[in-house]
Parts: sequence; structure tokens; C-alpha cells
Amino acid sequence: DGMARVAITRGRWRDAIDLGERATARTLDPVTLGILSLSWEMLGDSARSAAYDRAMDLALPQQPVGLDRQRAMLRLDRGRDVAAVLAKAREEIRTRPDIYAWDLLAWALYRSGDVTEALDASAKALAMNTRDATLYFHAGMIAAAAGDTVLARRRLRQALAINPRWHPSQPDEARTVLYPPTRSSAQVD
Repeated sequence: DGMARVAITRGRWRDAIDLGERATARTLDPVTLGILSLSWEMLGDSARSAAYDRAMDLALPQQPVGLDRQRAMLRLDRGRDVAAVLAKAREEIRTRPDIYAWDLLAWALYRSGDVTEALDASAKALAMNTRDATLYFHAGMIAAAAGDTVLARRRLRQALAINPRWHPSQPDEARTVLYPPTRSSAQVD
């Protein structure tokens, strides 16, 4: 499982699949199933991706207490079940108001289009100055959506400085916001 996580952060989709499948043969872990789903999606095989997505949902029984934050983030990162995750994140913040609950709420609000409330939740997620690239990436993307380019650039640079390979796609998204492609003369209207 750990090696599959490393492979996916390096964009080695086939290695992540091989390692993830070997890991799930021993222990069924919903996050590993999420890695397999994302890896197949990145390789363009939506049918296999969806199959692992369904397996991930089945592998996690509905838990009456708490929220599986990793699974929730996987869903949000892929734009899935946003309303359901947002509702659970709002519940979670009442019982476990730590920085990762605030980050999950901020990201769910952002994904649902509520940038104003997402800014407030993101600030609470960063209140302890925890060096976690994901927290700063989320804060940067939320600031960008709010139109605060100075704050967005600062947060995204912090994310990349903390760990330039924390996620399979988010570092590239951060770089795209920081260094937007320039229009060539052939692209000019």
C-alpha cells in the first residue's frame, strides 16, 4: 500500500496499479482501492476506474461515528458526491473540530461553489501553521477562486515548498495557477 502511494505521487500509474492490486490481495483498504481507481482513470480506463470506485464504496461500511476523511477527500478531489461529503463534513466539524476537519470542510465548500465560507474554513485549517502541502494547496486554490491572487500565489508556493510531489495531480494544478501558459502569437485573436 505504501509503495502504491509513492508510485501514484510519481505519476507511475501502472506501478501503482500493480502494487495496489498486490496490497488489496492481502488487506482490503478503501484508500488503496481509491488509488487503483485514480490510476485507471489517469490511464484512460473509466470502466476499471468505476469498478474500483464501487469496490471502495462497498469496502467501507457506513460508519455511525465519524467520517472517513481520506475517502471523503478522494471523492472531493474527483468531484464526486460533493453534497453528501459537505453535509458529513459539517457534522464532523461539530464533533471533531481539528485542522483536518476544517480543511475537509473548506475543500467541500470550495467544490460546492461556496468560496466565501470556504475561505473562513481554510483560515481555520491553517491556524496552527501545520506544514502540510495539502492544506496550503487547498487554501491557495480557494484564494484563487475568491480572486485574491496574491494570497493564492503565496499559499501555492508554500505547498510546493513543503512537498513538490504530495499528490498525483495537485502540484501540477498549483503550477498551472502560479505559471499560467502564455498565449503564443498563433493563439492571439
